[in-house]
Amino acid sequence: MRNDKDLLAQRARIERIAAEFTPHGRVEFDPEEPDRIKFRIIDQNTNTVLAASGPMSVRQWTGKPDEWVRQFICHLGGGDV
Repeated sequence: MRNDKDLLAQRARIERIAAEFTPHGRVEFDPEEPDRIKFRIIDQNTNTVLAASGPMSVRQWTGKPDEWVRQFICHLGGGDV
């Protein structure tokens, strides 16, 4: 069952944590995955993709602490984010 409140909360958390690593980055969520979280982090200065995720359910995100999200984003960026 879709829970828009949880989806929006997790997207906001990803945006907040991504901004810690890349102040000039923006997070783009895949509109083709409305019930799941799939995103890219784009460097606004160079318009390059810094990191990209595969689709994950909202439930997979809600049980994870912020530190896990930080490590996941770093992993996606190959250690460059």
